[in-house]
Amino acid sequence: MTFYGFLLFYYKPYKIKLYNKIDILQTAVQGISVYLGFIAYQNIDELFWWITSLSIIGIINFIFIFWSVQLLTKAYIYQFQSSIETLKMKLVKMTFFKKYCFTKKSRMHYIKKRWMRSVILNLKVKNMINAWTGKFKVNKE
Repeated sequence: MTFYGFLLFYYKPYKIKLYNKIDILQTAVQGISVYLGFIAYQNIDELFWWITSLSIIGIINFIFIFWSVQLLTKAYIYQFQSSIETLKMKLVKMTFFKKYCFTKKSRMHYIKKRWMRSVILNLKVKNMINAWTGKFKVNKE
C-alpha cells in the first residue's frame, strides 16, 4: 500500500486530474485507517485507545466519503444540466412545487421555457424548422 502511494505521486494512472487527486487521498485515508485499526486491535483491553482509534477511523472515512461525493457531484453536474432543467419544467406543472418550491419569477421563467420548447417541437414536427440549424425553412421562390 505504501509503495502504491509513492507511485501515485510519480505516475498518474488516470488522465483526469480529479481522479488522481481522489486516488491519492483515498490511499492516504486507507493507510491511516489500517494503522489505526492495527492500534485498536492491539489495544482491545484498553478501552480508551480502542474507542479513540475506531472513532478516528469513522470520522476520517466519513469526511473523505463526503468530500469525494461532493467533489464528483460538482464535477459532473454540468453533464446532467439539461435533464435537471427538464425536471424543473415538469415540476413547475405540479401545484405543490409551484406554490412552495419556486418563486414567482422562476416559475414564470420555466413556464416560458416550457412553452418555447413546445412551440419549437411543434414547428419541427410540421417540418418548418431545419433540424440541424434550428432556423426556419424558407421557400426559395
